[in-house]
Amino acid sequence: AEGPINYGSNRINFDSPISGSSVRVRFVGISGEPSTLPPKFTSIDTGILMDTPATSFDPCITVASLDGQAIKMKPVSENLARSNESGTSWKSCENLSIPAGEHRISQASDFIIDRLELKDRNKPVPTKRAAPVAEVLKDGDTRKQIRVQGSTAGFAVVAGQGVNKNWRARVNGKDIGPAQTLNGYSSGWIISEGQTAVVDMEYVPQRWSYLALFVSIVALLIALGLAARELSRRELFAIPTTVPTKIRTRPDWLTRAYFEGAFVVTAAIFGGVAGFVGAVSFIGVQRWRMQAATRWIYLGSATVFSSIFVYLGVVWRNDLIGEVSADAIALSLWPHYVAVTGFVWVLAGIIWKSKKG
Repeated sequence: AEGPINYGSNRINFDSPISGSSVRVRFVGISGEPSTLPPKFTSIDTGILMDTPATSFDPCITVASLDGQAIKMKPVSENLARSNESGTSWKSCENLSIPAGEHRISQASDFIIDRLELKDRNKPVPTKRAAPVAEVLKDGDTRKQIRVQGSTAGFAVVAGQGVNKNWRARVNGKDIGPAQTLNGYSSGWIISEGQTAVVDMEYVPQRWSYLALFVSIVALLIALGLAARELSRRELFAIPTTVPTKIRTRPDWLTRAYFEGAFVVTAAIFGGVAGFVGAVSFIGVQRWRMQAATRWIYLGSATVFSSIFVYLGVVWRNDLIGEVSADAIALSLWPHYVAVTGFVWVLAGIIWKSKKG
């Protein structure tokens, strides 16, 4: 038999005669907006005396599970939220025992959980520990050093705001690896040992920037020194008028092809792509139309010097004028390519001149 059920008492008529040993009533649908707790039967009167269970109604419902363990909750009040209102507040029916570690929470299929808050019922005993005393020994843009002492437990060291894994640290000379994300927005490390420690923090890419800058400066000084020497001897623009009387001999196996090949390989190993291009271009021009060695020295020196202006152009284009940082040098490798190519030409001119001399 079927029939509507409204607030209060309701009557459903069965066809007679009827017999049976149990009565089962089931809700098949609901109309309108619910404003109270889910419907329930407080009592069922069949006109005869029936056995009723001694247990009372349990309002707790499984709304989610934690690692397969049911999380049972019940509404805080009897008024439920409508579909156009915020969610209804529920509270837990029982405590959960959760061990330390990673856990998985899954909501039940009949519920949509907006927020689930877990609170620790245990009250931790606060422990007083001496705060570490930090002394800044070096505070640079790419390298920092501090001394920490007076700590009896672990502590955190932060390089600054901004997450960057290129920062590395050493504690008393021991590498502790790249920086971690602390507080959600900082690069730092957790030092677990409570001891006096000297912490060195370094931005690793800056090493290569310093190395590239050093190589560029050395190449520039060598090129300028060679040009100055040639100018002092008045041989930079001089055209040879005499044929050298002294002819050097070389082994039969050391032909021009072997010599050029060795020069290209050496330039590629030490100069990379730019060294390879510089060596190949030198050999190609010399085979096409022989040029004086002094011209290569002059051209290479000018090319190395022009790499400075290429670098300034890169800095100006990225609005970094007046700033010195590894990021500015790492923006473009073209200044290094130009400097290495010019340096290879200078070396080629020197070798060619000594070979002809």
